[in-house]
Amino acid sequence: MAFRGYSAVAADAPAAWVREHVPAGPQGALAPTFLAALAGRLHAPAPGVHLLLAARRPPQAEARATLLPSSEMPADWAAHRSDVACWTDAEGASVIAIGRGPGGRYDLYAEVCGAENPWLRPETVARIRGVFDAARALAPDDLFASVPVQDAMALRAHLLGGFRAIGAEALFRTRPAPTWFPSYPRARRAGRVGHTPSGAGPDGRGTPEEDGS
Repeated sequence: MAFRGYSAVAADAPAAWVREHVPAGPQGALAPTFLAALAGRLHAPAPGVHLLLAARRPPQAEARATLLPSSEMPADWAAHRSDVACWTDAEGASVIAIGRGPGGRYDLYAEVCGAENPWLRPETVARIRGVFDAARALAPDDLFASVPVQDAMALRAHLLGGFRAIGAEALFRTRPAPTWFPSYPRARRAGRVGHTPSGAGPDGRGTPEEDGS
């Protein structure tokens, strides 16, 4: 992770090795050279860099959108988080999931119908804000989200939903994802925009490479 010039590394690597390999400069531990070196040490593929976003839970949160419990689960996202719960809107067009991520933080996964369009209609903006407001109301605490730096549409949706960028991170997957989650067509289903995991294949499914920072 990197926050305003500071880097934090949580991995099975000695502190001396980390200090030796993290280059000077604003990228710090997120520099491609360091990620490649750490990937070699962990025997895992080098991940992409994600923006780390956060949103406060309102003191008296009231959802503007109605979300229903759902069995649809983003399997590769949920496989490396705990206490995952999922919801969908009444039409089944938008999906959110909340689970415990790195350090015990509450992570959000979101796909909102229409958010992938270059130009957003007013009703789509209202839908995005409603879904994210509902997510913040459902969460037990403040929420975090990790969005690929190249995914402008997902970043726009999160910013409209009240999230703010606080840093960046790269998450390694060092063990295969479990196979016991319900089947779920991964992000970019028709009319949705959400997260595309680092190392995702052509069908949008992630590769087993994320677990750690």
